[in-house]
Amino acid sequence: MANLSDTDCGRNDPDLKQEMEKQFVDLLTGELELQEAVAEEHARHMNIPFGEAKWVASQYQREAEKCIAATETCEGAREKA
Repeated sequence: MANLSDTDCGRNDPDLKQEMEKQFVDLLTGELELQEAVAEEHARHMNIPFGEAKWVASQYQREAEKCIAATETCEGAREKA
């Protein structure tokens, strides 16, 4: 009875070994490309809320400045009265 395992299969065949190494490199390349695509998509999704947050903060700042100006006007009118 022969003692064969998966690791023994084609171990002595240089052509098969070379092909398996190519496939391994292709798998690694594909994995890196997939990780890069996921990272780019994540960055794109993060930039959208950041831009919206900056816009909302700017709106709040403008409204706060209007309130401060109105309060100062009211206080000035009250002091004169």
